Amino acid sequence: GGGHEGKRSNPPSAQPSPMNSPERGPAKSTSGLTPHTTSKQSNQNEKKPAVSTLRDAGGGDGRLKKDYWALELSWILIHNPQSRFRRGWDVVMMALLVYTAIYVPYTIAFEPLTDENGVPVTRRSFAFVWGVLVDALFMFDLLLAEITGYVDGELVTDHDLITYHYLTTWYFVDFIGSLPVDFALEGLIGASTATVEGAALSTTQQDSDALQMLRVGKFFKILRMVRVVRLARLNRYVQQIEHLLRINPSVMRIVRLVIWITIMAHISACIWYLVGTFGEDTGLSWILNYEKCANLDDSFCNLSEEPVSHRYLVSIYWALTTMTTVGYGDITPVSSAEIIFAVVEMMGGAALFAYIVGNMASLVDSLDARTKLYKEKMEAVHEFMHQRGIPSGMRQRIKQFYDYSFHRNDLFLEERILRELSTGLRSDVAMYIHQDFIEKVPFFEGRDRNFLSHLVMKLKPMQFRAMQSIFEEGDTGHVMYFISKGSVVIRVKGKIVCRMEPGSYFGEAAMLVENERRTTCAQAETPVELLMLSKTDLHDCISGFPEIAQDLVQLACDRLTQLDRYTKQMEIGWSDSESDEDMSDLWAATNTAQATHGMGPGTAGGGASRSP
Repeated sequence: GGGHEGKRSNPPSAQPSPMNSPERGPAKSTSGLTPHTTSKQSNQNEKKPAVSTLRDAGGGDGRLKKDYWALELSWILIHNPQSRFRRGWDVVMMALLVYTAIYVPYTIAFEPLTDENGVPVTRRSFAFVWGVLVDALFMFDLLLAEITGYVDGELVTDHDLITYHYLTTWYFVDFIGSLPVDFALEGLIGASTATVEGAALSTTQQDSDALQMLRVGKFFKILRMVRVVRLARLNRYVQQIEHLLRINPSVMRIVRLVIWITIMAHISACIWYLVGTFGEDTGLSWILNYEKCANLDDSFCNLSEEPVSHRYLVSIYWALTTMTTVGYGDITPVSSAEIIFAVVEMMGGAALFAYIVGNMASLVDSLDARTKLYKEKMEAVHEFMHQRGIPSGMRQRIKQFYDYSFHRNDLFLEERILRELSTGLRSDVAMYIHQDFIEKVPFFEGRDRNFLSHLVMKLKPMQFRAMQSIFEEGDTGHVMYFISKGSVVIRVKGKIVCRMEPGSYFGEAAMLVENERRTTCAQAETPVELLMLSKTDLHDCISGFPEIAQDLVQLACDRLTQLDRYTKQMEIGWSDSESDEDMSDLWAATNTAQATHGMGPGTAGGGASRSP
């Protein structure tokens, strides 16, 4: 889960040069998402001299201790962007962004500047305190971003590079979105209110000036919209949550599209109503025009006196009809400001409509990529079978194979995807994919990780239907198999000699002996999933691990010996009961042999074939 990561400090006794100071540190890590340190041991070795220096000082040099802990503190403050704390903080910031995008435009449009007592609404205790708290959290995020590393192929932990990267990317967006404009707005509203109160008994010119100040106050309410600019980072937060929760990317595209449409419609509705309030005192406002058209009996309906819910509903109706290019024309702009905003909204709506149509078309195709891939694959398979004249029985078997592969998620060409990755990443991904399988195979217990990572990258998945033959007696042995799911039976001259479960492997003996042919038959007892390893890949895997090769050869020899003994006993005509009793003894012997070579009892019958 990460925690905080950064740079180790130099020993306090050493006076670092400016170019090699701990504050500058290395620019990038050597690999992965870890800071630039050679190993955990090297970090410990760096820290030990600092501790010993403090001991040599006898603990009496207060300045030395202070410098040392300051350096340690600078190491702690460099955060890993993938740490649990940072991910949790990003979730909090995303929630605040959504809250800001909804609440701020709403209050700008539908809340009055002052209450019935002439007190600015920004002074309301809870709203004001909550607004200050949100501003403080945004400012803290501004500071936190300057001490959080970033990934540029590697994890960058140098503070100077972090600062430069932040200044050239998101700093100004975050800074503008964190400005505490409520304080300035409160002062402006207070000045406007004082002017109105002073103008109550003055001349008409003074009244006009007071009303002009109120209009200016309304206009400057829009300054609070600067908080919404932080929405530019919403996509990044959504992507991080997508990776954290492992949500289907197609589903997240739909969610992200719906979120943006909803937020943009909400902001447009609020601005549309706010612009309409600018012309209420002059009679040039869509609000007044809507009032006259809303009543068929020519009675007067003051929309501004309707409940806020109704005013918002009318505004969101206009925003959505304009954004979707429907535009019924029942609500039309009147003033110049309204016309300008309506033109901008129509241009943005046309672009948004095209974006929505294009995205929805691609989303329909990508929402279930597996189904699309399956249909394309089956079309090619049917064309192949038709051209080659494959008989109906075999066609049915081929179709069943692809049906089973589709339901087992094996049509995504895992091998080709892994091959495109870098060596280290391919190894890590392959180990993760096959982690459950590795734990099932007792032979892999305690083996070298390099051997396991090399082996799992060579495995190729295969599926067999129930009762389908995997190989027959007399076949050339050029592959071995590991059972991932299902069960397999091994037969000798038609008689079942053992039943193998997940975690077992078979077929290795014929690969370890030159020109050896199979002397057993392997058959899927249930629908089975196998991982196949070719002879060339096996030799490649064990070539650098002689101990593992020796264990594998020894176990194969034990299995061959047991199989030869059992085959000879069958040739002399034992009864079925005697054969069954002897097989129980052979199972026990196999268990002992496997335990001797590091195998657990779970694969007891796994190798009771000469060349399975």
